[in-house]
Amino acid sequence: TQRYIQSLGFTDLNNRSIPVDVHGVNGAEQSYYSPLGRYLSFGDGGVDGAEDADIINHEYGHALQHDQVPDWGQTHEGEAMGEGFGDYLAGTMHGAEGWNSACVAMWDATFYASGEPPCLRRLDSSKHYPEDMEGEIHADGEIWSAALWQCQDLIGRDVFNSILLESLYFVPPDGEFR
Repeated sequence: TQRYIQSLGFTDLNNRSIPVDVHGVNGAEQSYYSPLGRYLSFGDGGVDGAEDADIINHEYGHALQHDQVPDWGQTHEGEAMGEGFGDYLAGTMHGAEGWNSACVAMWDATFYASGEPPCLRRLDSSKHYPEDMEGEIHADGEIWSAALWQCQDLIGRDVFNSILLESLYFVPPDGEFR
């Protein structure tokens, strides 16, 4: 993921080693990026989070945003944007592997989702702001990830990702969807 970001011209964006705890939340299905400790931690519930590249890229997305805007996500909508960006990053990295899928975290989701394929979340949601806000950051993040996914389809993966990564520097810590 870092090589892809650098290929877009972002050579200083979170270009550092990040400590990782692959069993950070023993027995729990929760992975996260710690902005205070600047490390990634992956849960062990069901399928180990560190076994799914989408989970890794999602959490790495939080690391990228906190590198760009250290106090990112001071509002509910800002947190939802962070969750949506993490999901989008996971999905756009599928393009590096030569496939296009709106399903995020298929491997991790095999433990708890019944869809075919099983997905943690999808990038092709039809949710619309503000009427589809639910008050839960992951659910509301689907509004943001779907918008990003649509832009990628319209503009093209590399061009849109360059624009997106540059624009994130300008989102204030208390940013909202509007």
